[in-house]
Amino acid sequence: MRVWGNKLLKPLAITLLILLICALLGTGYLYATCSVTVADTALTVSDAAAQEKAFLSLQEQMRNGALSGLVYTDSLDGAADEYQFLQFEVTLRNTCFLPADMVELQVLPQSGDILQLADFSDHMLSRRSSGTFTATVLSRKSEILPHEIQVTFTMWGIPFRLKAHYSR
Repeated sequence: MRVWGNKLLKPLAITLLILLICALLGTGYLYATCSVTVADTALTVSDAAAQEKAFLSLQEQMRNGALSGLVYTDSLDGAADEYQFLQFEVTLRNTCFLPADMVELQVLPQSGDILQLADFSDHMLSRRSSGTFTATVLSRKSEILPHEIQVTFTMWGIPFRLKAHYSR
């Protein structure tokens, strides 16, 4: 009986070892080929006076300390015609077989930037696809300076970070 058990266990162990090696190679291939890249950046500028209700709401929320989003300065003084909304668009390309979850953009502030509006949506970039994501910044009217945008996302729960650059 002992001989029969050894004859059965040895091929089973070899088969399980081969399956383990294949699984590790497959996981390594997935991880090594994961590539999310910035394909394009764009900017749309709109006058805050054209969206005066939204501007006044932001001004009131900031005055009350109840603003959601990234606040770069302490105050939002003046009239709507002194400000503009900068909507940054970042197009990402995912060449991986895994989706990129929790995609988020964070604009690093430049001179004149007041705040980045909050985005509570859960963004995802499907596997082997492209998608455009936006971030809106309220800024004083002035020359539009180059901006750096941090793109964060997760794959398999592992966080990743990219940098996108916008300049005219």
